[in-house]
Amino acid sequence: MLIYQCEKCQQQYAKVVSVCAKCLCQKLIETEVSDEGELVTWTTIRRAPAGFSVNAPYDVVVVDLTCGLRVTGRLSQDSIPPSVYASVQRITTEEGSPIFSVIT
Repeated sequence: MLIYQCEKCQQQYAKVVSVCAKCLCQKLIETEVSDEGELVTWTTIRRAPAGFSVNAPYDVVVVDLTCGLRVTGRLSQDSIPPSVYASVQRITTEEGSPIFSVIT
């Protein structure tokens, strides 16, 4: 998974930012990290907003990646049902959002 890391203080970001919020450095480096993590929580969206209704219902998940960064994404519709602390892996990215699947 691609993340962004401050060159000066090593603060990590899931999305590209123009300046590090921790040290105000403007040099952020694209860094590849493991696609695996642990499921922290999730919610099922049943009444999706406009533009997402085709996918409803779908699960929005919060994942702690093995690198220590917490990210938000979606759970693949082909995934087995989620459970707290389940191991997950990013399988793809759609429109900048990671799609995860529970690892058995």
